[in-house]
Amino acid sequence: EVASIGYAFGDAQLYILDGIISAIREARSVAGYNTLLLRNNFDIQGQSGGPIINTRGEVISIVQGSYFAGRNRIDYGVAISEISKFTKGFWSN
Repeated sequence: EVASIGYAFGDAQLYILDGIISAIREARSVAGYNTLLLRNNFDIQGQSGGPIINTRGEVISIVQGSYFAGRNRIDYGVAISEISKFTKGFWSN
């Protein structure tokens, strides 16, 4: 079980949406390969960049977006392990 958290629609109300991780996939991007966590809960517009947390309160992913295939919608986030690769060395000691 997971929850995505964010301020959607540009308003001051915090939205918390619960769901489950339905699949884990590798996807090719301009940055190489990314691990994506596919979820069954639908994100609300403007929630991208917010955390996805597990039942222990750990951030496991960052809300990325939605993919539409006909009538099917898949919401996904980038795994925190992928985010960690980009932040290493970003801040100097």
